Parts: sequence; structure tokens; C-alpha cells
Amino acid sequence: MRKKIARLMAVGMMILIAGCSEESDLTRIDVERFEENQLVGETVTIARKEEVMALEKVFTQVKWEPGTQVSMARTEDVKVVFFFEEEAGMPERLQTYRIWLHEKGTAEIIGEQEDEGYGTMSKESVNELKKVIQ
Repeated sequence: MRKKIARLMAVGMMILIAGCSEESDLTRIDVERFEENQLVGETVTIARKEEVMALEKVFTQVKWEPGTQVSMARTEDVKVVFFFEEEAGMPERLQTYRIWLHEKGTAEIIGEQEDEGYGTMSKESVNELKKVIQ
């Protein structure tokens, strides 16, 4: 009898933990494209869960150099704004990234968070980024 109760409690705890944990509170992503220092087209909003999760995964692969200050010679190619929901009914927290794409397939990125700063993306990450934002 004790084993059955222990198993039920263990299963109940696993269900409770799985149900309470969210993969992300990232709700949507806005993307702006620039060419020759000019905004091209309109802001695109990515809200489909699969696309949001794919883009979030790309950003976890960025190699960050916190505290590094850089100055770029031109305007970014892409500006991405992440919208995080902290609490239901409260304003979202925004996180902005500016991305410079290079002909060799890599990218440089500047994040506004203290633990980010300047970062780089591999060719694979850039390819995944382009799949989602195009």
C-alpha cells in the first residue's frame, strides 16, 4: 500500500512540475530590416510559438563578450525586439538586439543587457535566423 501511495505521489509531483514550468515567457518578436540606413518595409511580428522558440534557440547560441563596447560603421541590417511577459496584465519587458550580417555568412550582434554586450553568430545560427525572419 505504501509503495502505491509513493508512486502516486511521485507521478503527481512530476505532473505538477511539468504543468507549472513554462519553456519561455517570450510571447512575440518584432523584426525590422534596414538597407542603406533606411527601414525597409514594415515591422514584421513573429508570434507563432514554433517560430518564437526557434528564434529564441538561435539567440542562446550567440557567443557573448559582456562589457565589450563596439562602434559599427553602418546601421544594423536587422533589429529584433523580444517581448517577454513577466506577469499577466502587466507591461511586457522588451529586449532589443541589433544584428549586422556579413557576406561570409556570419553575423555580429549587439544586445542591450549587461550580460550580453557584443556577440557573434556562427553560419549555422545565421542560417536558422534567416529561415525564421524571412
